[in-house]
Amino acid sequence: MLLFPGAHSRSVEPLVTSNKLFHTLDDSREWSKMLGIGTIGSLNDAIAAGRGQEIMLLQEALMEQKIGNLAAQIASDDKKKFVMIAGPSSSGKTSFANRLSIQLIAKGRKPHPLSLDDYYVDREFCPKNPDGSFDFECLESIDVKLFNEDMNRLLKGEAVDMPSFNFKTGKREYRGRKLTLGADDILVIEGIHGLNDRLSQLIPPEHKFKIYISQRLHSSILTSTILFPPQMKDLYAGLCVMRAHEVPMPWRPSLCGRLSEREKGRISFLSRNRRM
Repeated sequence: MLLFPGAHSRSVEPLVTSNKLFHTLDDSREWSKMLGIGTIGSLNDAIAAGRGQEIMLLQEALMEQKIGNLAAQIASDDKKKFVMIAGPSSSGKTSFANRLSIQLIAKGRKPHPLSLDDYYVDREFCPKNPDGSFDFECLESIDVKLFNEDMNRLLKGEAVDMPSFNFKTGKREYRGRKLTLGADDILVIEGIHGLNDRLSQLIPPEHKFKIYISQRLHSSILTSTILFPPQMKDLYAGLCVMRAHEVPMPWRPSLCGRLSEREKGRISFLSRNRRM
């Protein structure tokens, strides 16, 4: 086993295991075997051979199965009223929240998707970066006090006028969207700070179900030189989904970029040469 040096490089630091991450990566490896794809080259070969649609459909089926299992786990516990979903920007949090909501409906629950973006403070109060740009990713950009007040009122069965953030005006608005949580209702909340306990500090832990979501490549596929187009992220990257109680935050992995036509042609060229 290789241990990377830490703060005290002359002594071996205690081994800290990441069981959830290990099992997630193990699932990813099994998916890779099932798909018959272990490298970028074999993925390109499969696409060139016309298997792209088959791979995407199988990946979607596996993902839907995992989401269904999560929904069953949530629905089995009547105390769970807030599903907290976190992950980096562009990781698919909103899409995942919507898909999880469909599965929760199938399990007899009444989900209400909620974006933490709607709890942004008005733009004039948003913290700024050293260069003067707005820092929309820090916790202080969210009205934590109002969020906790609204969630606890919902937990008590009260009717709450839910906010909507207008990104054009930079103001929080109220558009008459009233919400009350009944016995089968559950809030599906998504945002980069979804797992941050400072965000939901006044919500009792037994009412929260935490999920971390991110794109993750199998180690044999991962490369620091290739950029993947966002519209293909479900094909190139297995979605990492795990229940989380202690996930290091903030974790900001580099995100997928857009390939130029020249780069696409180069990958296709390399794939053809590999088969020759």
